[in-house]
Parts: sequence; structure tokens; C-alpha cells
Amino acid sequence: MLHAKACEVVPIGLVLIVLGVFFLLARLMDTGVLTLPLLSALLIAVGLLRRESAWFIPGGILAGIGLGAFLVEALPLAPVLSDEAEGGVFLLSFALGWVGVFALSSRFGDEKLTWALIPALVMTVIGGLLLSAGVGARILEGLSYAWPLALVGFGAYLLFRGER
Repeated sequence: MLHAKACEVVPIGLVLIVLGVFFLLARLMDTGVLTLPLLSALLIAVGLLRRESAWFIPGGILAGIGLGAFLVEALPLAPVLSDEAEGGVFLLSFALGWVGVFALSSRFGDEKLTWALIPALVMTVIGGLLLSAGVGARILEGLSYAWPLALVGFGAYLLFRGER
């Protein structure tokens, strides 16, 4: 039977061994698009083994970025995508990674990370706008002026409210 300390260290040791083997193989061959998914899978596996939600955050982020990079760079569809469409596909993929953080933490973690749905929602909206041809780009252009003004207004509100 493993002691409590050994149970904490074993997953980390396994991750380090797998990473070491992977990076040695990377010296011998092009691992390109496999790097982020592997790191993601390792982090998620540690989260599953330890039942700790914190591991799902970097795991989900790397999964979303890895999927986005794969879809934008490695698929035969990639050359026909406009720059806006590439950005939209990437952001939607990244949003999926955040949804994964929520889903994994809800099902397997020690804490339900509902806040992860906020970046997922923001990225989904922006990604969808980028994919919606010219209309979305015009909306985003307008928002590029609106959100700094909203920050200034909210900051002024806080200052004036604090003086009373």
C-alpha cells in the first residue's frame, strides 16, 4: 500500500517521465502539432488522478490552443480561410478548451469551476463575430471604441462614488 506522500508524488513523477521521453523523441523527429495536446492530456490526467480541479485549467487552455492551432495550420481547409475566419476558428477552439475546464472540474474535480464559462462565452461571441463575414468585423470595430469608454466611465463612477 502506498503512503499518502507517495500518492501525491507518483502522478507528478509519471508526468515528468512522459515529458522527458516526449522531448527526447522531439529531438529525433518533428512532433509539431502533438506538443500541446500531449501536455494538455498529461495535465488533465494528473487532475483526474488527483481529483484536483486546478490541473484542468492549464490542461483545458492547452487543449483549446492546440485544437485551434491544428485547425488553422494543419487542415487542408486552412489555406482557404481568411484572416478573420482563422481568428474565429481559433477563438472557438480556445472557447472549447474553457468549456472543457468547466466540464472536467464539474465531473471529476474537487471544485466546480463555473467561472471558466466566462472566457468561453467571450471567446465564442468574438469567434462567432469573426466568422460572420464583414458584419462581425464591423461590430468588433465599433466595440473597440466602446469598451475603453466603458472602462473610463466605470472608473470615474468608482472614483466619484468613493468620494461621497
